[in-house]
Amino acid sequence: MELRQLDIFEAVVEAESFTAAAARLGYVQSNISTNMLALERELGVPLFDRLGRRVQLTAAGARFLPHVRQIREVLEAAKAAAADTAPSGRLFVGACESPGTYRLPALIARMHETYPAVDIHIRVMSPGEKRQESLRNGRLDVAIALDDPDDAAEFISEEVRREPIHLVMRADHPLASTDPIEWDALAGYQYLATEPGSYRAQFESQLLRHQVLNAPIVELVSIELIKQCILAGLGYGVLPVMTVEREVAAGDMVTRAWPGAPEFMPMRLVRHKNHWVSPALQAFWNVVTQWNAPAHAQQSSGVISSNQEPNPFDAKAGAL
Repeated sequence: MELRQLDIFEAVVEAESFTAAAARLGYVQSNISTNMLALERELGVPLFDRLGRRVQLTAAGARFLPHVRQIREVLEAAKAAAADTAPSGRLFVGACESPGTYRLPALIARMHETYPAVDIHIRVMSPGEKRQESLRNGRLDVAIALDDPDDAAEFISEEVRREPIHLVMRADHPLASTDPIEWDALAGYQYLATEPGSYRAQFESQLLRHQVLNAPIVELVSIELIKQCILAGLGYGVLPVMTVEREVAAGDMVTRAWPGAPEFMPMRLVRHKNHWVSPALQAFWNVVTQWNAPAHAQQSSGVISSNQEPNPFDAKAGAL
């Protein structure tokens, strides 16, 4: 059964004539007759009584007609849905722990308020998980990264924010009154480390460079666990400042820079360059890049400007 046959069937019903239906559709009459005979053979019942030049529905044809009209309505709805560029549907977003926990909730709330038809699925990823592979195979539509922009050329990224990375300790820690903290002062105090990652690697390379070799290191599995251990007086950590804003404001923790410390780590949006820029993905990209966007942020080549109205079917829209 073909949709064209259903179109012809409806036209014959409305015109009550093969000839009139052929004229309406721009077909020859033999084409109309052939298609209706094929449809009747497939259904195994006659749909029309042929009464000279006029035709009338049989009982089987009358039962068949409302289903045909329902099929047509569903088809038109499907066409309209496919052509609708309003953001909707599911969006899979990956993020490492700190932006996933401390930045994404506010962004998701803004997305939900502005684009309620978009269903966002968040995957908080450990530093050891392969973000690139998840973007490459389509398990993620977009990722929020907190590291240096070292992705391969097959990925497109845009810096959206700069997050300070500091030493973090309890307010009564012996080093809390020192700012900045010298490297040799860290010797002997327990360092509570995150899982291997970009800013941890930078800090530990500085420990080695300055020969701070006797600092005990304890690796913990989550930022929240590190914070609780710091509050329990078990040592200090190196964390994004955003993760301890409440504790610092409450006077329970302090943050301190270390000599030669990076001022920030770039927070970036990342996606595969060949991934289709759906209206939902474009909406999320715009919301994130417009959120407190730093004046210094530069757009990568091929990035759709957040100030433009994107056309997802434009060839350039494939390289967000």
